[in-house]
Amino acid sequence: MVLRLWYQLAINSFLREMTRLPGVASIMVRNSFADGTYTPGGSDIDVVVILEDDPSRIPSLLTKLASLQSRFRWFYPM
Repeated sequence: MVLRLWYQLAINSFLREMTRLPGVASIMVRNSFADGTYTPGGSDIDVVVILEDDPSRIPSLLTKLASLQSRFRWFYPM
């Protein structure tokens, strides 16, 4: 139960951070986490981020996404 809550906290935190980034059009989770068949402590969380069609924002967004991923891997090593 605790690991299941940890996963939910991770995805909620990630979504909150992602919605603050300019240029993010949509965010989706997929595979086992999306359909509820994930194994807490054994499954990863697969996320797809759709960006707006503005190529000038891509380098900045990729830098921010890489930083965000590093922080989340440290706090949520799944």
